[in-house]
Amino acid sequence: MLPILFVYGAIDERTQPLVNRTCDIRDWYMDSAGAVAGVAIMAALRRFSRGAASCQRTERSVGQTFLSASDGGNPTSDRIR
Repeated sequence: MLPILFVYGAIDERTQPLVNRTCDIRDWYMDSAGAVAGVAIMAALRRFSRGAASCQRTERSVGQTFLSASDGGNPTSDRIR
């Protein structure tokens, strides 16, 4: 993903003279830094959201195990209601 973003930034810089703007390597560096930061933030958010989802699954499975053990394994037990 990052190489694509780097190339996109370079193409953007190279085409700026067409719209009366200057092409500057430092601007491309900043574009690249922004791409790295954006990809890092997205990766962190994905990791965080997967971790939260995994915790919810664990809590749910522990609760189901508790219910199964308390009613003798019978899911239609009157004790659950």
